[in-house]
Amino acid sequence: MTISAAVKKCVAGGEFVARAALFLMVVHVCAEAIGRYIFNQPLPMTIEIVASYYLVAIIFWSLAAVEMSDAHTKVELLSEVVSSRTSAVADMVSGVLSVGILTLMVVAAFHEAITQTRVLAVASGPFFDLPVWPARWLVPTGFAMFLAVLVMRVWDARRGAVSA
Repeated sequence: MTISAAVKKCVAGGEFVARAALFLMVVHVCAEAIGRYIFNQPLPMTIEIVASYYLVAIIFWSLAAVEMSDAHTKVELLSEVVSSRTSAVADMVSGVLSVGILTLMVVAAFHEAITQTRVLAVASGPFFDLPVWPARWLVPTGFAMFLAVLVMRVWDARRGAVSA
């Protein structure tokens, strides 16, 4: 299996997890609303679970899939008026800068996840304390998948910058 194929499988898995989290969040919030307004018995810690787990998984584990499908927003003000070689070089420079910045974000998120794991971070609620430290690992892993896709994209684009 090539590195590219492995990254694509990881991204597909991440996208599946993000979609599953979205589905579970909808079911959970609907169950909470039904419990609250029909049975006068809300589900405890719904807001904390949604904010700490579902939304984090949906946002960070879908970033790589969005990048893989080239669906992130791009501003192409100058690329239409410059030569194709200049545009390719600008894309390469922005790609390398993005890789550098995202690498720093992966490292920072990884360190934060370690810190939160060491203290066994929790979200305090009226009924119980919800352990949130496992969810802190969704951020660096999501960023790492995003970084892997970005590195692949820059690596593949280097041919275009050189030959354009």
